[in-house]
Amino acid sequence: MVSINWKFYGVPIAWTIDGEGVRTASEPMDSLVRWPALERVEPIPAHLIFRIGRYQVLPARVDGLDAGQLAELLAFLHARGLLKEEPEKAARRISRA
Repeated sequence: MVSINWKFYGVPIAWTIDGEGVRTASEPMDSLVRWPALERVEPIPAHLIFRIGRYQVLPARVDGLDAGQLAELLAFLHARGLLKEEPEKAARRISRA
């Protein structure tokens, strides 16, 4: 399984986070994880980790967002109840890259 994932290394991925859920799209694949499947979001340096159940995660690189975009995204996730800490604290954790 890991060897298959290496085939996609370096392939650009477009992320869409909206009322429907979290969508990833690239040349070889598309996927949508709907909100009911997501349990929580954890901020780490440069990323948000979307937790799907106990053993699945969807890591999203967010260090390319400007401060306003990141604040809007974190507020959105916090309002949905997925981001447990305050958005400002989460932004500081993400910025520690």
